[in-house]
Amino acid sequence: MEVIKVVCLLYIASYFFVFIHELGHYIAVRMCNIRPYNCIVGSGPELYWKTYNKTDFSFRLLPFGGQVAFKRIVTNRQQIAIFAAGPLANLVLAAAIYAVYLRTHIDYLPAYIFLSLYYGVSNLIPHGRSDGKIIQETLEEIKRLKKN
Repeated sequence: MEVIKVVCLLYIASYFFVFIHELGHYIAVRMCNIRPYNCIVGSGPELYWKTYNKTDFSFRLLPFGGQVAFKRIVTNRQQIAIFAAGPLANLVLAAAIYAVYLRTHIDYLPAYIFLSLYYGVSNLIPHGRSDGKIIQETLEEIKRLKKN
């Protein structure tokens, strides 16, 4: 029974960290005065879908991945801010959980700190279509434009 409890808690925590990550992107998009048309949290089959303020929000079964989609072309600076906001949200959350841990010493909080750090840092590593890869490509574009 204890194993099932741990697996359920890790699933919920992982889903929460993906949600926070995508929320970071969503807030950054809105701060750039862009209306996102789609916000997806997770992957796989859709569990819940809702339209709010002309944005479709979709929550999927698996706590991996997600996206915030928008149509407007953004500047390089906005692009970097938008794609850095997701990992930054996870890093800020890890710091907040750590602050709680220092006060409470709840024994399972280090696992949540690790998960939040993992989601933040792993997305900054340039690979595939990660946030880090998009940031890297944008910085290379800025460098290329400055040379010309």
